[in-house]
Amino acid sequence: MNKSLTSVPKGSSFLLLILFEINVIFGVFSRSTISYSSLFKDAIPIILLGMLILSFFTMKTSLYDLSWLAIGCLITILSSGIIGNLYLYIVLIVFSMRNSDILSLLKFTLISLVSAVIVVYLLAHFNKIPNLSFIRNGVFRSSLGMRFPLIFGAYVFYISSLLTILFGNRFPIRTSFILLALFIFAYNITNSRNDAFCIAFLFIAIVVVHIKTDKIKAICYAGLTMTLLISCIIPFITLVFPYGGKSYFFLDKLMTGRLYYQDVLWSFYHPSLLGKSIPQVGLGGTNGIVMNYFYVDSSLTRLLFLGGILFFVFLVLTWSKFILFLTRNKIYLFALVMLVIWINGFIEDSMVDPTTDVFLCYLLINNKTSFRTYIDLSNTSANKN
Repeated sequence: MNKSLTSVPKGSSFLLLILFEINVIFGVFSRSTISYSSLFKDAIPIILLGMLILSFFTMKTSLYDLSWLAIGCLITILSSGIIGNLYLYIVLIVFSMRNSDILSLLKFTLISLVSAVIVVYLLAHFNKIPNLSFIRNGVFRSSLGMRFPLIFGAYVFYISSLLTILFGNRFPIRTSFILLALFIFAYNITNSRNDAFCIAFLFIAIVVVHIKTDKIKAICYAGLTMTLLISCIIPFITLVFPYGGKSYFFLDKLMTGRLYYQDVLWSFYHPSLLGKSIPQVGLGGTNGIVMNYFYVDSSLTRLLFLGGILFFVFLVLTWSKFILFLTRNKIYLFALVMLVIWINGFIEDSMVDPTTDVFLCYLLINNKTSFRTYIDLSNTSANKN
C-alpha cells in the first residue's frame, strides 16, 4: 500500500489536525437544526484558541506568518471585536494550519465533513431533528437537517471539491461520475443551483489537467486574473447595472433574485476601511413567513461591507498568493479547485464562512514540504496512467 496514503502526522501536528477536524464537525452541527446547536457554535472559538496556542508554540513561524497574523487580527478586531467575529476566526484558522501536511489535511477533512453531514441527514431522515421544507419558484426543496437547503448544498459542493483534489488526478473517470451524482443531488434535492454549477466546473477542472498541454499554467494564470478582476466588480455590480434596466433584471434572474438585496444594501450602507455590523434577517431555521427579509449572499459583497475594505484586500490577496504558489509549483488541479471555490463566492456566502469553507485552512501554506506527500502521490498516479 502506498505509504503516503496511510501516514499521518505525529505529536503536536496530529493534535492540531484533530482540533481542526473537531472544528469542522462542530461547524456543521452549528448550522443544523440539532437542539442546542448554538453550543457547538459557542465551542468553536475555544477550539480555535487552542489551535492558535498549540501552533504558535510548537510550529515554525516566519516573520511573514507573524506579520500576517498581526495584520489580520488588528483589522478584524478593530472592525467587529472578538466575540462571534467570523473574520477573526478565519485569521486564526489560516495561521494555525500554516504548516499542515496537505494530504493528511485533505483526507481527514473529507472524512470529518462527510461523517458530520451524514449524521445530520440521518437525524433528519428519522425525524430526530426538524427537516425544514421550502418552496422557491414553485420548486419544493428540503433542508435535510440544516437550517436552510442551501447550507446542505454548500457542504455537498465542498465535499465535491475535496474529492476532486484527492482523486481527480488518480481516478479521473470515477471521480467524474461521483461529481455527476453530487451535481444531480445538489440541483434536484436541495435545489442549490449555483453549487451544482460549480460542481460542474470541478469536472471541467479535471478535464483541463488531463489535457497533455503546456498551456495549463497559462490557463491558471488567466483564470486567476479574471477571477480577481470580477471579484472587484461583483460588490459594485448594482451600481454598474442600476435597478430597472434590462441588464439588471437579466443578472438578477441569473443570480436567482439575489441582486435585489445587494441593491438594497447600497441604498443604506457604503463600504468603509473597517467592517461594520449590518442587521440581516434570513430564512435559516424556519420555514414560516419572515418579515423584513434581508440577506446578502455574495461572499465578496459581504466581505467588503461587513469585513471592510482593508480585510477585503487582505483576504483576496492572500487567496491570490496561494493560487500563484500552486500554479508556480505545477499543482494545477488544486489551483483550479481554489479558483472554482472563489467563483462560487461570487454568489454564495460560504466562501467567507469558516463553519462551511473547509479550504480556508490552506491559504498560508506556502512551502513544498507540506505538499510533498500529495505531489508524490499525484506524480506516481500520473506515471502509472
